[in-house]
Amino acid sequence: MKKIISILFTALLFGLSVFILEGAFFRLVDWYAKYRLSLAWGEAGKGGFNEYLKKLPMDHFKEPPSRLAGLEDPSYKALEEHQYASKIMSFSRPLRDKFKDETEETLDPLVNFEIRDFGPVRSIVLPGWQRSASPEEVRRKMARRVGDSLEFSRGLFISLQEKKDDEDFSENFKRLEPTFGFLLNQGVACCLLPVSSSTDLLEKVRFLKTKYSQHAENLFVSGGQKCGPYLLEACSVDPDLFKAVMVRNSAVLPSPPSYRGLPWFLAEVETQNLSENETLSNVLQWVNLCRDADHLYASRLGGMLRLGDREESSTISSFSVAFMLESLNFLENVGDRWPTAEVLDAKPVERVTVSKPKPPTVSPETQDFDIVKIEESIREIEKRDPQSPSSRESMFDCEIVRGYRELHANDPELSLISNRDLVLKLGLGFEEMGAGVLDKVGERDPLFIRFYQSLRMVQSIDSPLN
Repeated sequence: MKKIISILFTALLFGLSVFILEGAFFRLVDWYAKYRLSLAWGEAGKGGFNEYLKKLPMDHFKEPPSRLAGLEDPSYKALEEHQYASKIMSFSRPLRDKFKDETEETLDPLVNFEIRDFGPVRSIVLPGWQRSASPEEVRRKMARRVGDSLEFSRGLFISLQEKKDDEDFSENFKRLEPTFGFLLNQGVACCLLPVSSSTDLLEKVRFLKTKYSQHAENLFVSGGQKCGPYLLEACSVDPDLFKAVMVRNSAVLPSPPSYRGLPWFLAEVETQNLSENETLSNVLQWVNLCRDADHLYASRLGGMLRLGDREESSTISSFSVAFMLESLNFLENVGDRWPTAEVLDAKPVERVTVSKPKPPTVSPETQDFDIVKIEESIREIEKRDPQSPSSRESMFDCEIVRGYRELHANDPELSLISNRDLVLKLGLGFEEMGAGVLDKVGERDPLFIRFYQSLRMVQSIDSPLN
């Protein structure tokens, strides 16, 4: 009897030791953490739950919070999402430890890397990776012949900064150097990009994608307090430009567009902003829509929210770095099967909002400010309305007008249109989109509405019918 008890005790002790050792490996060894993830989920892009491991209480199989939470307190839902993100990304802890160690210990992280300007985008740091040119790249004159060495990057990380002076750029770039150094060693090019609006961001991103696709094919963009709204507005206009978008500490964020197949999304929210119900509801909508995917990895990792008390800075968190690199690993495995954004027509979008009485004048179809619809409307207005030959004036200057001019900066005829005529043309276009849209525009740019209403009143008084 004593012998049997001894054998059982030894087996129990051995099993406990193996369990503790396995947990330590998963927590500390990066290659093993990734290997266990692949055992649980399968290969990235081709994954499926392991039916045997799923019976174990592993973090990999934690279910996402319910999407049917329209009546819940958004702050409670945010806490659920934070706990889910911590569990489901537990495999990234060794990588995050490595990131912290390297960024704290490396003295001159960019010493071995080239910094180059690409047109209007300056100071892009390149990893120096090379590969053989393909026939398609030769056809596009990116190389002279097939097999020639071609410089490339696995992706391009862009940290956004509000457009200010060169001194701010230099200070923020210096703070980002350790993060850049870590990502460059992973084959990811990096840059700090000053932007003044979502249209400014779209113009520069499209330039990079067109002219420097060998570096900017896969874009990962991070925006802080001021630039987070610019980033999500740009993503709403053209979501296929981005592979992952990350926002942090933004008190005001727009609601997502009605798309399926959005980029991966990560929001880092300060706990003091949990009381901002409307903004938090918009963040939760982004999380839910970006997790609405067919692939297992994207359906679990594609949309996440993290809570914290980190102050606004030019650096990004270790969690953001791990999130971005996992997105890159997934898209490289998926290849051409990376989904493109599709408009949700018949499929209803589940909104996570606080119930509020709606003004009777706003119809359900137009209660959300939809930048995509506005862009399409502006194009339709341009087709119907011939451009005026009047000269451009400094009067009637506002955010909407400046954004429109920046978006169409390459149009030489636009300089012939005055701000006055542009305000009238855009305002009429917004009115044609339906009741409530002009009010939403007014919330974004009150000065534009004041100009438009004044001009409409003058136009009515001057009308020969009065």
